[in-house]
Amino acid sequence: MRSSLRLKIGCLRQPLDVVRARRAADLGAAVLLVFARVPALGLVKTRLAKTLGDVRALRIYRVLGHVVLRQMRRTMENNVSVRVVHTPDDGDNDIRAWLGPDLDTAPQGDGDLGARMWRAVAREFRAGHERVVVVGTDCPELSSVIVEQAFNALDTHDVVFGPASDGGYYLIGVHQRATNVALYTLFSGVPWSSSQTLSVSRSRAKDAGLSVFELEMLSDIDSADDWRAWLERNAVRPAMWRT
Repeated sequence: MRSSLRLKIGCLRQPLDVVRARRAADLGAAVLLVFARVPALGLVKTRLAKTLGDVRALRIYRVLGHVVLRQMRRTMENNVSVRVVHTPDDGDNDIRAWLGPDLDTAPQGDGDLGARMWRAVAREFRAGHERVVVVGTDCPELSSVIVEQAFNALDTHDVVFGPASDGGYYLIGVHQRATNVALYTLFSGVPWSSSQTLSVSRSRAKDAGLSVFELEMLSDIDSADDWRAWLERNAVRPAMWRT
């Protein structure tokens, strides 16, 4: 009886393993770009710093980076490449010291956020990746499951947005179907770090003739209230304030 049961369980497990293998193969032409700034006193989380001070803002920024990267590394189990795209361009060693020496990194280059994302996505398309998803380090609620949903949505849509509650977005994904002109249109003429960022980006996608899919809304950490709310929602110990 037990031998028969083991055999039946083995038969049930095999299809699941096959599904996972196929999923990994399907995402093999996918890359996840994590946009990050080198953690430096007075240059990160400036809105937080106005309330909490530069030192605490820097500590929180470093914590957020670790939280996000821990989730993003899980996407590698599905054969997704993960790359941290950093600014300033000479901050490669600082990024690895912060987030891990094994990380693949690339510089963001010059220009506003739109120009830097456009350049990074276009570079990945030239390298042969069909699907590119870009995230930042401001949204600790972002999970590997949501990122996988974004990659899957790119099977049927040209662009994926992850709406943030402040009017921006915590994630954008683009399929290689987007032409060079459409890609440039998507990332140009957008008021970055604004309550209008997402709405204008939607319009830019429409102007470029790109189909859009939207994920669930999440919250970025931009203010002291955002940080406190996240700590409370996740029952994080007060010691996190001192991390």
